[in-house]
Amino acid sequence: MSQTNLAIELHQKLTSNISQKVKPRIFNLLTPARIGKLQSLIPMPIKLTSIEFVLNRLLKDPISSGLFDFLDGRVIGIHISDADIYASISAKKNSLHCIHISSEECLQNEANLTINTVDAIKLINQEVDPDTLFFKRRLKISGNTELAHWVKNTIDSIDPEIIPILLRQLLAEYSNSIVKQ
Repeated sequence: MSQTNLAIELHQKLTSNISQKVKPRIFNLLTPARIGKLQSLIPMPIKLTSIEFVLNRLLKDPISSGLFDFLDGRVIGIHISDADIYASISAKKNSLHCIHISSEECLQNEANLTINTVDAIKLINQEVDPDTLFFKRRLKISGNTELAHWVKNTIDSIDPEIIPILLRQLLAEYSNSIVKQ
């Protein structure tokens, strides 16, 4: 066996071992409730900037095509219930803006969507229909229901392929680990 093949085989065994042993431990440590508590330790400007960067990067094409124009000057709240995280999102000049993220609800929200982590991941990966979640009361809407339904339908219309495959796989694995707990 050549040194190259030996190195490749060793790398595959090592990454497989890490994947099988380390990921589950990390996922068990990072429960939604713990993530909710951890986010409170991060300074607000860093959280806001990070969320905006990720949203605008991942949703670049839908944003530039005008898919989020209806949100211009309006504020939608998203509550991840099991993590107790409230995020408030708005749009302005072809970009999304996170104006609030904490364990307390923002009073500026015109509408709110409440969902748990597993259902949010399934919704992002389009493994579940938002109307099904809504009618099963696993996606709750309050405030301006027209705006909230518009956001819900917009999320559903976004192609999950815009999210890098590695991130989608990690989210799915994380979701599965939460269900097993």
